[in-house]
Amino acid sequence: MNKNITNEDINGFRQSLMTEIVNLLKEYGLPKLEFEFDEEEPDYESAIYIMHYHPRFDSWNEIRVTAIGIAEDGEMFLEAYDDTEGDKYSVYADDLTSHTSNLEWLIGLRSKIKSTLNISEMTMETDCEYADIAERLHQVEQDMFHFMKKILKEKGKISLGLAKEDELDKGNFPVTTTLYGRHDTPRIRLTDIYLDGEYIYADGIDDETDEKRTEFIIYSEQYADVFQFIGHCMQ
Repeated sequence: MNKNITNEDINGFRQSLMTEIVNLLKEYGLPKLEFEFDEEEPDYESAIYIMHYHPRFDSWNEIRVTAIGIAEDGEMFLEAYDDTEGDKYSVYADDLTSHTSNLEWLIGLRSKIKSTLNISEMTMETDCEYADIAERLHQVEQDMFHFMKKILKEKGKISLGLAKEDELDKGNFPVTTTLYGRHDTPRIRLTDIYLDGEYIYADGIDDETDEKRTEFIIYSEQYADVFQFIGHCMQ
């Protein structure tokens, strides 16, 4: 593939991946597919993980996906296990948006399903395109991250600079994105981006409650939105 990747390309492949994942389960007559995991010789690198909030530690941590299934509404759900605490969880579509918006994560989940079902990795025409986009998307994410760190080191905090009364109008915010809070994954209207050590942080306004919220760590699935915000503020 020689053409540049557009947002339309990424969104199209994302939707195709999600549809294919559900269709694979339906094709094999599986309301739920469990992923094997050898407790005696654990292979953590090949496992699929999702972020989960731990009230005990007041932090977000990775938990291992142990199964995928189709819920009554036709959407996929996941079962997951905390290898540290020994807790089990069921996670449904509404709480998976921060992961299903990540193309690389979806590709990894799809590959895990195919390997569990013993389906050859290159049996579908689009597999090479998926692999190509995943590789290029990873490089784009790294380029964005290093560029944003450089800009923030040079300029310090980048802010939208709205007056208090203007913050009441959602139309004044160029970017609203899903972030990892301490107890939730809210939709946040971005107002400030800044660097603290090696991490990029964001402040903003909760799109549901209109409360000011601060100190969200930015992860790779949010790079594109933060990059867009910085670009808007620098115009």
